[in-house]
Amino acid sequence: MPAESWIGPPNPANPPSGCHFRTRCPFAFDKCATVQPPLITIRAGHEAACHLAEPEKNLCCIRRRRKQ
Repeated sequence: MPAESWIGPPNPANPPSGCHFRTRCPFAFDKCATVQPPLITIRAGHEAACHLAEPEKNLCCIRRRRKQ
């Protein structure tokens, strides 16, 4: 992510709507702005709250997408 697009973490007293990480996530899409993703287990000891996480494949979206 280019330095000029980095806006830092959101204000915890006033988090963004939907996913709280969407303002700093390079994979954010429209749904992220309105729906907070549920916390799901990816594998034992690893949880993610991401609309793109895929527990059935034992992968997290970001690892999979960066390899493409």
